[in-house]
Amino acid sequence: MPADWTGVSGRIRARRTELGLSQQEAASRAGISVRVAAKYETEIPATGPELATLEKLARALDVSPAWLLYGVGEHSAEIGEAMLTQLRGLGVLPTEGEVAWVTSAPNFLHMDALGVAQAIIGQRRGIAPETAAIIEAETKRHDDPSVPRRKR
Repeated sequence: MPADWTGVSGRIRARRTELGLSQQEAASRAGISVRVAAKYETEIPATGPELATLEKLARALDVSPAWLLYGVGEHSAEIGEAMLTQLRGLGVLPTEGEVAWVTSAPNFLHMDALGVAQAIIGQRRGIAPETAAIIEAETKRHDDPSVPRRKR
């Protein structure tokens, strides 16, 4: 997920105005309060957005959660610049087909740049995006010192 959430707020605001909706109308469609809708348009907390709220907003604005987070998926033809820069830093430059493929994964919303890179590399090796995401999660779990290890 991006460290700079200003793009998320900007995409929410831009899409709402593109649809001609007031904050009240967008909030009502999403089933959230106007205060929450306004907050998401101005400043996302440093800890990131609540995924359930983001998914509600995405449905209300007729876009994918991935588009709101990264500028990818529905309502966008390519990976957002922040994600693309991170992927380049990891040595992965995805093709248009790879972008479409990885953003179609059900858990793309929860993937960071490393997870996307691993999914793309996995796809190049014939691994499904869901499997690549599981591998990523297990790798993170394995690298987490707070997770107890089984003795062999």
